[in-house]
Amino acid sequence: HAVLTMKKLLEANEDDTKSYFEKYNLDKDLLNKFQNLKSSDSKILTVHRYGSASIRNDYQLAIAIQESIEKALKENNIENCSKNALKTDIIKWLEDEKNKNYFNSIISDSQLFAGDTVDNIIDKLKEYSGSDLSLLMDKIFKISEERGINAFKLEIETLVEWIESIIKDNNLKAIIFIWDEFTEYFKNNIRSLSGFQKISEISATSPFYLMIVTHLTGAIFPDTNNDARKIIDRFVRP
Repeated sequence: HAVLTMKKLLEANEDDTKSYFEKYNLDKDLLNKFQNLKSSDSKILTVHRYGSASIRNDYQLAIAIQESIEKALKENNIENCSKNALKTDIIKWLEDEKNKNYFNSIISDSQLFAGDTVDNIIDKLKEYSGSDLSLLMDKIFKISEERGINAFKLEIETLVEWIESIIKDNNLKAIIFIWDEFTEYFKNNIRSLSGFQKISEISATSPFYLMIVTHLTGAIFPDTNNDARKIIDRFVRP
């Protein structure tokens, strides 16, 4: 409830924000901070995502973040000026005739794609979202690893560059990414947190702020997991 309220306050106009604070007799200094944040011509893009049980590796984490940001841009009628989207790059690669023929030959006897052609895969990449998109991307990445197709090699660093270009190219003041019910991510990735750490570090150089909502996070990690402790220390804990 708290993070959704903050999201709405960041998106509300000046009059509505003021009315809310006055209605509940809230702190005026905090009101001024909200109003100052929104006084610029540059827009703050707020992104909200719920649930993380399906995120089991860096690939899925990167795709989920990218998909959520693109959805928020569309909902706010902001044309995405950055052309470096991860999914878009894969579609471009597959649409090249030579690449299409090569990939068709690879997947023709693969059980992963159940008879799909590259054209089918391209259509699904354009159409799918959420867990369906995540599952399809997993299959593509698995094939690319087996065959050494570097064009599909997804790195967290690529996502970081994409986020920074989204902010710059679309003249955004900031992106505030609220991820609710994030506890399952930690449970599923307790031994592999380096990708998440790189994403949380973006705020040191660019106005990308990750707000995760978890429960009993401290109890999930053993005291011997130093990487986890470092990550937790990067966040403000209420």
